[in-house]
Amino acid sequence: MRQYFFPKLLDLVSSSLLQLVSLLALGLPLTSFAATPEKLCSENSVALQVLGSGGPEISNRAGTSYLLWIGGQAKLLFDAGPGARLRFAESSAKIEDLDAVFLTHLHVDHANDLPALIKSGYFTPRTRPLDVIGPTGNAAMPDTRRWLETLLGNDGYRYLSATLHRTTRVNLPSSVSM
Repeated sequence: MRQYFFPKLLDLVSSSLLQLVSLLALGLPLTSFAATPEKLCSENSVALQVLGSGGPEISNRAGTSYLLWIGGQAKLLFDAGPGARLRFAESSAKIEDLDAVFLTHLHVDHANDLPALIKSGYFTPRTRPLDVIGPTGNAAMPDTRRWLETLLGNDGYRYLSATLHRTTRVNLPSSVSM
């Protein structure tokens, strides 16, 4: 399996997580906001936006998804449950600003809108691959790479096959070097 080394991405993630932990340790509030990020995100700020916190049951809430804003830009997306694409658009985030999508696991309430988000990058000025970082497989689920290839390849949404290979890099925890 090809190993990927993303020092800038790892530095960004490490730095962002350190900032979040620092804010929490200082007792400063992390704000979940429905308004546009410009109201909260200055050049040096970090904010976590809850796009959805719903589960797999039918409800009036979008599925699990969170955006990490750094300096006024949406940099990291954690999970992409049902409704994430709509909430992403409502937040004024730009797909071309995203550095990576982290999938905690591959249940539909955490990953259902990922194909729509990947396809949406085709219609933007995004020029670099979107890193998708997700779990390795187990007896119940395939690994993230196999899941995406099945979902967006010849056995799934065939028309997205070229988009997947041109615009997306899939990284499993064991394939990220530190």
